[in-house]
Amino acid sequence: PVLAAVVVAALTHALSPAPLLRPWKVGRDRWTAPAAALGVLSLGVLDGLLVAVGLSLAQLLYRLAHPSLSKLGQLGTSHDYVDMAAHDTARAVGGLAIFRPNAPLFFANAETVLGLVARRAQGLGVPVVVLSLEESDDLDTTAAEAIGELHATLARRGGRLILARTHDRARAVLAASGLGDLARDATFSVADAVALAQTAPRQA
Repeated sequence: PVLAAVVVAALTHALSPAPLLRPWKVGRDRWTAPAAALGVLSLGVLDGLLVAVGLSLAQLLYRLAHPSLSKLGQLGTSHDYVDMAAHDTARAVGGLAIFRPNAPLFFANAETVLGLVARRAQGLGVPVVVLSLEESDDLDTTAAEAIGELHATLARRGGRLILARTHDRARAVLAASGLGDLARDATFSVADAVALAQTAPRQA
């Protein structure tokens, strides 16, 4: 009994529900912590932790495969372009739409995300689309093909695609995929892409 009392006293701090409530307060990993606890209690420490790791990986893959798409606007007269849904003072730039996928583009999400970009651009009736690739430090072949399809779709409508925040490895993949014009005109900032759209002649 004395040993049991010592163990219980030593572990009392671990009985706090705060670690399980924190994910709900933050709005992230709400089911991972309870699942890990249930897994450990029902399957043992090792198997329970393996279940928790598997759930975390599945949750990560789901988020990557279903990223949100932000429409960016300019903050005042600055060079800052931010999510218009999160910043009330951001304003759209006339004649173009700026979109940012909030996850790296790869085979599991590229066609869906860029198809959504094409539909939103058509709904807005803008001739130029600036696509910020800041989340994609690299591209696979599927993502490059999807970008090429978006480029062709906009060109058929008399519009234009300009890539912004484009990393060097992504540029190399685009050039190797036969999209050298997109890689050449890609910019390192959204502000530069907007300036290019406003000064360069629109491609037919």
